[in-house]
Amino acid sequence: MKNIITEISVANVLLLVWIFTINQVNAQEQKKDPLKTKMSIFIKSESNIITLTCEKGCEWKEISIKSSDEDRRVIQSGIKDILKKEPVDLANSEFVFTIERSNGEIKLGNLKGMRWKTLTIKCPENACTQTIDENGVTQLN
Repeated sequence: MKNIITEISVANVLLLVWIFTINQVNAQEQKKDPLKTKMSIFIKSESNIITLTCEKGCEWKEISIKSSDEDRRVIQSGIKDILKKEPVDLANSEFVFTIERSNGEIKLGNLKGMRWKTLTIKCPENACTQTIDENGVTQLN
């Protein structure tokens, strides 16, 4: 009886050590790159056109928007026109944000998947470039 209890205790200790080790490895992996980006988009504005080029995490490569086209939502699979009431499938998109241009600025608003609420990109003389990801502005140009 004593041997059975000892074997069970040793097995429990080994199990606990194994679980602790697995948890430590997982925690270290998360610490290596806690802000690892899932998406990255290069924004270029010239004249009356805003061009978005997806560098990572999208199902599209490039989208162009006329500045007069307000109220747009950028999603993982493309762009949706709010005024035309195109449905946005929030459940199946990793990210959703609004984009509009006014008064020499491009304004972005997070609807899903970003760690920021809003971003404003200054566009002096209506020309600017900027890279963004779910963490915010990544490269100031």
